[in-house]
Amino acid sequence: MLDLGNTQVAGFAASGGLMDLTDHADELRQGVTWLSGLEEPATVDGKLYGIPALGAARAVVYNKKTWAAAGINEPPTTYAELEADLQILKDAHQGEDFTPFYVPGADWKTAIQWVWDAGGDYAVQKDGKWVSSLSTKESVSGLEQWREFQHKWSSEASRPLDTDSPDTSQLMAEGKIGAVIGNSASIRVIQEYNKDITADELGSFPMPGLSGQNQPSMMAGSVWGVAQKSSKQDLALKWIKIASSPDIQNDYVFAKDGYLPNNVEGLDKAMASDDFPTALTGFFEAAKRTKATPASPQWTTIESDGSLTLFKDIATDTSKAEASAKKFDEHANELYAK
Repeated sequence: MLDLGNTQVAGFAASGGLMDLTDHADELRQGVTWLSGLEEPATVDGKLYGIPALGAARAVVYNKKTWAAAGINEPPTTYAELEADLQILKDAHQGEDFTPFYVPGADWKTAIQWVWDAGGDYAVQKDGKWVSSLSTKESVSGLEQWREFQHKWSSEASRPLDTDSPDTSQLMAEGKIGAVIGNSASIRVIQEYNKDITADELGSFPMPGLSGQNQPSMMAGSVWGVAQKSSKQDLALKWIKIASSPDIQNDYVFAKDGYLPNNVEGLDKAMASDDFPTALTGFFEAAKRTKATPASPQWTTIESDGSLTLFKDIATDTSKAEASAKKFDEHANELYAK
């Protein structure tokens, strides 16, 4: 049995190192709905090479005490409600070093959610081949919507920055921002930066989309695969069936280690439990609508070769969304053709 990152599957599958699990999918699924952000990147050329194990989604993190002081006592459920709340926060902190919603311009993992919500994507499959699609009408619309939100509610200084410098959790801990999109570890890190912030002061909610649904959330996580040349494939499949079962996912993946279970039904069961940490609600809700990067072995090159700086270029007005997206697609298609 192999434990793989959800975005690593394509590379191992392309090399012939993984067993095709397609014929075992129904048995291993065990009647539940797997999280799409784990299943989709484990599906390569229509074949399943990894079984969802556990995951981490991204959601909006906010300080409930700060929002309540401005008169906001419930998290927004629509994009319009969110913008109305952000305006209230902005008005309440006029003249202060305060950003209503901190969105670093170089943070592509956050920016892509607007693209997905608009119906676009990094790439699509046509005739079994990946084709870069960031310059489609839908994708460009999402990029422009993201830029508009970033310019309206984040600081000008954030446009060329990523999430690490300055650390977005530290900014939240210092009370300098009203909200940020991050993963569930953000809750813990914020408290480490500021011991005076209690767990019940922090909250989360899924990022609403202009589509009327929650934005698809970028999913990171693990899947379980089986080595193609393993002499113990039957034993590996038995182990995976046990580990991915609803009971183990609830009693160990969630209840013991606090991770997101691998299925939608498990998310609801976890949130209904008496000991569920309410600050994590947004992450569990966001996990019901997730995506990941294209299941192409070339994606790792795209992540590492500077291609994703297009988001910073758009945020800083160095380049228009459509021009940046076309340039990205041209380069990505050269890689996908290899």
